[in-house]
Amino acid sequence: MSDVHVIYDGRTLTFDFDELFSEDRLAGIGVTPGTSVAPDNVTPEQIKTALAMELDVGRGMFNSYNVSVYEGKIDVRPEAVFG
Repeated sequence: MSDVHVIYDGRTLTFDFDELFSEDRLAGIGVTPGTSVAPDNVTPEQIKTALAMELDVGRGMFNSYNVSVYEGKIDVRPEAVFG
């Protein structure tokens, strides 16, 4: 079981990967139902779409977010702004 960590609206949230990518949600995320999904074989766009669905916000909310996958862990955070 893997977690998806996201910084959103000033909060750090944690979601269970298997719940975000449950069979009944796959088609809406852009994954062919019946496909085996794991943190290492989904795209950043699919991760962002799954989070938008879970948080009930428009997909565009995550356009500028960075997605990092490392050893089965997923971190999603806003793009850093310097200056």
